[in-house]
Amino acid sequence: MASGELHVTVGTTDLVLSAGDYCLIPPGTFHSPQNLASEDLRMLALVSPNVKGERWKTAPFSAEDFEGQPLVGNVFRNTALPDSAHIRGEPIHLSQGSLWSFENEAADTTIWVVEGDVEVTVGMLAGRIEPSYHVTAMAGVPGSIRAISDAIVLVLEAYGDEKITTL
Repeated sequence: MASGELHVTVGTTDLVLSAGDYCLIPPGTFHSPQNLASEDLRMLALVSPNVKGERWKTAPFSAEDFEGQPLVGNVFRNTALPDSAHIRGEPIHLSQGSLWSFENEAADTTIWVVEGDVEVTVGMLAGRIEPSYHVTAMAGVPGSIRAISDAIVLVLEAYGDEKITTL
């Protein structure tokens, strides 16, 4: 979450998520997000696996669809975030001028800027990214993040059926 409050039901659990919160919803689990506030909501949603024919289920829901439980973390606490066989997230805290490099042969890597300004290089492309914006590197494409100011970025890896590796 970048800003605002997201009210979401995941399975049978009701949550309110706000800036910095990260919620992993198990594949196939019923979820119903709502913005009940008058202010805009800014968030990034990453879907994996994104299986054709299983998208945007609206009905009928079975009892099994309500069994999944959300896994929640927060990028500001600098702790490990929950992961699954398909998605792994890690907050990276960078001090001004520091550089962090990445390359993952098995997963697409999304860099989402939570706080501060960074310069991101993905393959041969480079640019400055501000909070609430993101860029994705396809599997096998190297990249780096240089902090223009103290920054927090959320690194998300989306896997197919491959085993998760360490960031």
